Amino acid sequence: TGTLYNWWYTRNGRGEYVNRELVAGEPENRSSAKHWGNPAVMLYGSFASSDGGYHPEISLSPWRVKTKDGVIIAVEEKARKLQIINTPQKIFQIDYHIGAAAAGYIPDARSQIDNARTFSQSNKLVYDEAVEVETVAKHLADQCQQYTQYGGARPIGVSLIIGGIDPAGTNLYMTDPSGSYISYDAISIGANSDAVNDFLEKNYKPDISLDEAATLAVASIYISSETKEGIDHIKMSRVSGEGVFEFIKNDEITKYAADAKSKYPSDGK
Repeated sequence: TGTLYNWWYTRNGRGEYVNRELVAGEPENRSSAKHWGNPAVMLYGSFASSDGGYHPEISLSPWRVKTKDGVIIAVEEKARKLQIINTPQKIFQIDYHIGAAAAGYIPDARSQIDNARTFSQSNKLVYDEAVEVETVAKHLADQCQQYTQYGGARPIGVSLIIGGIDPAGTNLYMTDPSGSYISYDAISIGANSDAVNDFLEKNYKPDISLDEAATLAVASIYISSETKEGIDHIKMSRVSGEGVFEFIKNDEITKYAADAKSKYPSDGK
């Protein structure tokens, strides 16, 4: 649940969409407004489906935790009974040393990730060095900001958490549809993110290890999720100290889940 944010447009006499407005819920007496795209826009943790239904293209609740040894990425993905998921739908690899997680409208996320991959490889060809994490975050934030300037252009409906390791160290950034990008040590976006961020603020430590960060991430998922047991709804990846992105296997996630239940027994109930 949460607050439903919609981008609403009004038409002019030529049928063009103008006067873009971000509103919470459906504005009263706005018969000329058009709701673009699928019924959700993720913005600063508030999310709702306008029809209360299941939308596999809508992403909820990614978490990311930065450590001195790398970055942990964790998301909750609830598949329908007959749905086949061979790879995570909300976690993406941008470059060998950078990963990202999305909350919001996933088709927009895929478009942004493809943009980031092209940008990253172009940087490698031009400068003969791996792109920095902040450079990628700023590039994607700039793309978001451009879509807020023009009438008739639908703003990008997704927030991203981007993290990795570069010569500047371990870095973690959040971008949002407004075009902002902010650096964090640990952050959650999506449903119930306020409660999770309170939990992270209390339990995150600057000297946390990569395994401890993974345990903290699983505990965070249990806090926000309706599912308090098992790992079928948890997907994780990491960028390790070697600067290599990889998905975390289920047997490791099972271990982190057990550690989370032991270390944070009062949370997530």
